[in-house]
Amino acid sequence: MVQRGEWNPVLAGLADGPVEAGGVTLAAEGPGEYPGGHFLLLFTPESVRLCLRSKRTIPLTPGSFLLLRSRRGYRVEDGRVLTLRYPAAFFDGLFFSQLADCRILFDMLQLEDPEEEFLCFDYRTGDPVWSCALALCRELLTRDSFTPNLLHCGTTQLFTLLQRGFQGHLSVSRSTMLRDNPFGQLLKYMGDHYDTVTLADLARRFNYNPSYLSAYFRRVTGETFSQKLYHIRMEQALWALEHTDRAVQDISQSLGFREKSYFLRRFKAEYGCTPTQYRSRLGKAKKGDKNSGTSG
Repeated sequence: MVQRGEWNPVLAGLADGPVEAGGVTLAAEGPGEYPGGHFLLLFTPESVRLCLRSKRTIPLTPGSFLLLRSRRGYRVEDGRVLTLRYPAAFFDGLFFSQLADCRILFDMLQLEDPEEEFLCFDYRTGDPVWSCALALCRELLTRDSFTPNLLHCGTTQLFTLLQRGFQGHLSVSRSTMLRDNPFGQLLKYMGDHYDTVTLADLARRFNYNPSYLSAYFRRVTGETFSQKLYHIRMEQALWALEHTDRAVQDISQSLGFREKSYFLRRFKAEYGCTPTQYRSRLGKAKKGDKNSGTSG
């Protein structure tokens, strides 16, 4: 489990500027303007707000990952984000062969010079994917003859972990979902209209037979349409509880739940506590993170 204080040596190692090895650059980026690149992986152990050139604002929480392909760059509005910049040459034939089962990331890397595409994943800083990210950062600070090979291994592992957690951790509402990817378009529409969308609506908008779409959905995601919509709504519930002071009743209604009591039952079944208890526990956890960060 990665404690927040474990990132302090990484940040200290970047105090004099970015480091580079094997064509990959690691930087700690505070408020300011930054260029785009072939492939950027941004992650943060603290809260950060990014503004993309499309004028889309992407809030990142401790544990978030943003995978960005952009020619246009971005601005860090507040906070500090760690950025790994990968050149096109890094993703060679061997890398793609190892990534073949990671469909959504494979497709993202195969896009031809996109203007701006991004995927956002929300994790906790104690999840295994964060241990992998920390190991990549440490390797870039080590920089010896083994580093290029270890960067390829570590990046493959990180991408595979992100793909494994795709269903539960991808933030559909904060991802473009690859506009040229047909299924990505379906998920994106669900993320934008989670409060009202139905299977019939989705089928009609994208010219599918509802029965076919239902089977297609299960085949691709391993979930039914209703299950995926439910998880998107729960993702939005967690986001609202963590980042706003809105009343639980208001959150429930905004998600499309007609009855607050039904929302409370589903939330408790999913997370083992009520929304109010979740918000309270989160506040205590944030205080603990601050204490460990100052003592580390």
